[in-house]
Amino acid sequence: MYAIIDIETTGGKFDCESITEIAIIKYNGEKLLDQFSSLVNPEKKIDSFVEKLTGINSKILKNAPKFYNIAKRIIDITDNCVLVAHNASFDYRILKTEFRRLGYNYNKKTLCTVNLSKKLIPNKKSYNLEKLTKSLGIPLKRNHRALDDAIATFKLFKLLKDLDLEKTILKTETKNLKLNSISINILKNIDKIPSKIGLYYFYNQKKEIIFIGISSNLKKKILNHFLKNNTKNHGINKETKKISYSLTGNKTIALLKMKNEIKKHIPVYNKKENKLSKKIKVSNKNLKYPFYNFLIIDKGREIDEFSFIHIKSRKIKGYGFFDLNHQIKNDFNINSRTIKIIENTEISNIITNLILKKNYLKIISLEN
Repeated sequence: MYAIIDIETTGGKFDCESITEIAIIKYNGEKLLDQFSSLVNPEKKIDSFVEKLTGINSKILKNAPKFYNIAKRIIDITDNCVLVAHNASFDYRILKTEFRRLGYNYNKKTLCTVNLSKKLIPNKKSYNLEKLTKSLGIPLKRNHRALDDAIATFKLFKLLKDLDLEKTILKTETKNLKLNSISINILKNIDKIPSKIGLYYFYNQKKEIIFIGISSNLKKKILNHFLKNNTKNHGINKETKKISYSLTGNKTIALLKMKNEIKKHIPVYNKKENKLSKKIKVSNKNLKYPFYNFLIIDKGREIDEFSFIHIKSRKIKGYGFFDLNHQIKNDFNINSRTIKIIENTEISNIITNLILKKNYLKIISLEN
């Protein structure tokens, strides 16, 4: 569970700053669960430079609640969450300082989208939130206003989760369906998993991925793993201590993602899994792609989102997601959102079948 947060302050000397505006978005890795934003009366003067930067002044904050008025709401919305922020050390320090002044010890794990972006989207000219989101086609209405910055950070974080093949983000989570034994607790935890298409991951005590599965109904499939404790499932069930999942929006992306991640992580219980390969039969191996460079567009993970498969020089480069057309308007934007995969016979067969059966929304040519 994540709490994406952005804070605006009075500025001033280190450790003497106070919050003037705060926004928090609660996110479970699939959808937005809750949202809170408020101006905050800091009961002190705002630095003149900060006033010009944010547009927030003492007059605007005169009737705003003081921090102690909203402290409980902040505790509630961030409960059992990892704090996510752009330059997280700053936001977390300010929040801890405000709570310390109230005599409360506020402790959370944090994730910084600046650091994640540098790792997952390297070679950007700037990792400033405004410049980074603009380069990725993520809208940011009013920079240096808490809610607008938090929404932009939320959309950036969703993109980073898609690009995070090393599971860097997952390793920082504090609450992710921890399973200590095959019991009623597992069934309760599985109840939180959506009945949607995607991949699921089983982890052992060492946090190693031991099995990756695919299903059009994640909840039903995972439940069957533990209810049907036969010889095939027994070893997996016994070793599983944690479950996570990843929505894909459609079967093709699920297949591509699964093949890519099995090759990357080599889960012990996937080594003898050949079902996927057997299911993929190519009707016409000599099929020619409709264009030299193009995108295959299909449904995304949410109603207002779409997926794309990127074909360049008739080679499969990868896949990704977008919700605004300008996010795929040029090579730079497309490459920034592309989750790269290594093409092989199985991957090629998946795309060939997709084109033959026309199981997609549309194809967009990238020819000049």
